[in-house]
Amino acid sequence: MKLTKSTDYALRVLIYLESNQQIVTMRELSSQLFIPYDNLTKIIQKLSKAGIIQTIKGKNGGVKRNSKSQQVNFYDVIGIIDGPTRLSPCIADPTVCGLSCNCRLKQVLGELEVQINALFSQFTIKDVLPNEYTETV
Repeated sequence: MKLTKSTDYALRVLIYLESNQQIVTMRELSSQLFIPYDNLTKIIQKLSKAGIIQTIKGKNGGVKRNSKSQQVNFYDVIGIIDGPTRLSPCIADPTVCGLSCNCRLKQVLGELEVQINALFSQFTIKDVLPNEYTETV
C-alpha cells in the first residue's frame, strides 16, 4: 500500500501550517513544499471544506491552521483527500469478483483493512511536529 501524492501533499501542508502558525499564501506553500500549484488548490479546498484549515480571502489572504488541526489523524486526512481506504474492490462490492462467496481473500483483506485504518487513526499531525510546535492538549 502506498499513499497517493495528494495525501502526501496534504500531510505536508498541515505540518507546514502547524510549524508556521501564521497565514501563508498559496504561492508560498507551493514553493516551499514543492507542490504543483494546481494540485495544491484542490487539496486546500478539500481540507478547508472539512474544517481542518482556514482560508482567508483578500489582499492579505492565504491559508492558516485551524485550532484543532493538530488533533487530525492520518486516517481522517486520507479519507478527506482520497476517500475510504480500500485494499480490494471486493470488500465494498462483492459483485466485482467471480469467485465464490466463500473466498477467504475478502475476509483476510477486510481484516487487514481494519487494522491498517486503526493504525492510521492512532497518529495525528501533532505526532509528526517538532516538539517546539506542539501545544498542550
